[in-house]
Amino acid sequence: MINEDNSLIDFACQIENGVTILIALKADLLLNGAKDIKSEFAQLSTDLDEVVSKYDIDIKGKTPQKDWREEAPNKLISHLIANFHESHRNQLPEIIKLASKIEAVHCEHKECPHGLAAQLEKMLFELESHMNKEEMILFPMIAQGSKNMAGGPIFVMQQEHISHIEEIERLADLTSNFIPPSDACNSWRLLYQFVNDFKLALCEHIHLENNILFAG
Repeated sequence: MINEDNSLIDFACQIENGVTILIALKADLLLNGAKDIKSEFAQLSTDLDEVVSKYDIDIKGKTPQKDWREEAPNKLISHLIANFHESHRNQLPEIIKLASKIEAVHCEHKECPHGLAAQLEKMLFELESHMNKEEMILFPMIAQGSKNMAGGPIFVMQQEHISHIEEIERLADLTSNFIPPSDACNSWRLLYQFVNDFKLALCEHIHLENNILFAG
């Protein structure tokens, strides 16, 4: 059961869609996940009861989601690669193509997301480099039980995560916080949905690494 003394990490790990809820609230899960819920929610001018009501949360955990803190690191690594690394690699190029199309077709529209495709291309390039370093160097060290010797690589990955979070903010700026204009076509609306889905996936990706795999 979650209460106000629990951490943001506890909330993310034990509440169904916990990461998505905290990101929607703009809680500082990704960089300060150990912070207690009460103090963080107070800064956000809300409280746990209000959040539970708004998102219809099962606070007693009758339908708990998988808590990756309880799994072996190698299982979490496999999950990260299959569900986030490969997903980013497969989905981002298609989102970039759609963004380029929307920018070209609607270039005269006052709310056209000029620069969105270029921003996504930049993120794909940076993510590819980041994920390759994890897969080639850091993940094998952790899987082999050598995390205590991986402080340097972990620090580098955490610093790159900070850059990724800044890039996510840029996506929000370019898309009016992922809200299409009222006269947007279906493709434009679909683009913003895809970009928002990518944002949420990347946030969960960073949470699982910063708060679980790299923690301790």
